[in-house]
Amino acid sequence: MFKSFHLKYLILPLCWLGVNVYAIDSQSEVCTDYQSCLPRAQANIPAAQYNLGISYYNGLGVSIDKKKAITWFLKAAQQNYAPAQNYLGAMYFYGIGTDKDTKKAFNWYERAANNNDPNAQYNLAMQYMQGLGVTQSYSQAAVWLDKSATQNMPKAQGQLGLLYIKGLGVPKNSEKAADLFAQAARSGDVNAQNNLAYCYMKGIGIKKNTDTATYWYKQAATHGSSNAQYALGLLYANGAGVEKDPVQAYAWLNIVSYQVSDKEKSLVENEKHKVFGLLTTEQQKQAETLTQQYWDDYVKPFIKNKR
Repeated sequence: MFKSFHLKYLILPLCWLGVNVYAIDSQSEVCTDYQSCLPRAQANIPAAQYNLGISYYNGLGVSIDKKKAITWFLKAAQQNYAPAQNYLGAMYFYGIGTDKDTKKAFNWYERAANNNDPNAQYNLAMQYMQGLGVTQSYSQAAVWLDKSATQNMPKAQGQLGLLYIKGLGVPKNSEKAADLFAQAARSGDVNAQNNLAYCYMKGIGIKKNTDTATYWYKQAATHGSSNAQYALGLLYANGAGVEKDPVQAYAWLNIVSYQVSDKEKSLVENEKHKVFGLLTTEQQKQAETLTQQYWDDYVKPFIKNKR
């Protein structure tokens, strides 16, 4: 699990789609709260209708009401307002304020995607990859990921890289994959950082460079990637790309052991106990202290974002 590339079938949660960000109303100055948005929304201005939906969704200046949020998103969406169309897609996909309906989700994502919304293009691609609300098609997924990636959507760049690595829907091309991982990694996408590190470690699509691999593993590990944390633990255990350090190795492996499934746990525990046997009593104490620090800094802040 930890050393190879894996497709991530992830529709963007609403919390990643800007639910606290009001859209700029091109027909007048931006409305940023319920009171200022309401009259413009009633005047049929789509950006204001969308913003009013945001207000109801988050309870900004008004009580939270997901159904009313959908009502206002729908008004804006029917005027071909792409952000609202994308939100409707997400709400139907997750069944928020309405019954879950992946076909309706697909239809709204498709409309927003055709209006060049990069989030919707990504979400549409994910439905094609999973065959949810539509017949599965990696080639169609690749088409929409490419459109989103071209608009600098990091998650789309990372997902498209995985398709190129595996040759799904596109010709297999490890160089193209590594380049896409690099683009997404530089924008802070943790999965792409982990995949780019693996490319550098193994020389896949890019010249092998253990130091650079370690750099990207550290970036991903310190931003909540258990895969990168595991890899970093092994690097410290073996002195690859970093100076051999059993205390560091144990701390990284230890935090991973609390995050993995039962199926993966024995693998991690085995590596962890190998390292633990090399520690002095004093180093064992240091490793346990470091484990708590790493858990507090590199696991807890990211738990709610893991799916």
